[in-house]
Amino acid sequence: MINLWTETYWLPRNVSWEELPPKFNDLLVPIYLALPLVVIRIFWEATIGVAYLFFRTNAYKSRKNITLLGAMWEHLSGGFASESRAKKILECFWRFSYYTFAFIYGCYVMFDKEWLSDVKQCWIGYPFHEVPNSIWWYYMIETGFYYSLLIASTFDVRLGLSILLESEP
Repeated sequence: MINLWTETYWLPRNVSWEELPPKFNDLLVPIYLALPLVVIRIFWEATIGVAYLFFRTNAYKSRKNITLLGAMWEHLSGGFASESRAKKILECFWRFSYYTFAFIYGCYVMFDKEWLSDVKQCWIGYPFHEVPNSIWWYYMIETGFYYSLLIASTFDVRLGLSILLESEP
């Protein structure tokens, strides 16, 4: 049987797992970031996303008695867990917003790094080279985002294409 954690698969020659500094806390930070990201997502969808849908699409026009604040409150008080066309659009809006932020932040963080233009620099001193704080936070936020998607999968829209094709009452 092949052992996938053998040093020869993962580490340079003459380096063992015992030589690496253990950084178990690096695995906990994204978990602590995941829940705030879920809350930020719900508020982002409820404020910016619902306002955009309210004024620029027909997602709420068929409901004559709903105001912008009413639509926002509806989203905050459980609407984020509904299965509707508007909710699917808000999910896509959140991901688009996050990926745009992550791309801009990534460009900012990596702009002055010498290994951005010369990939060979990544391997000098591996696995003992220092990771700058800005890069470390970039990875922690990214991982926290994907953990938050795991949490949010409990209330994300599951109906697929059929919900996008049907018209909302």
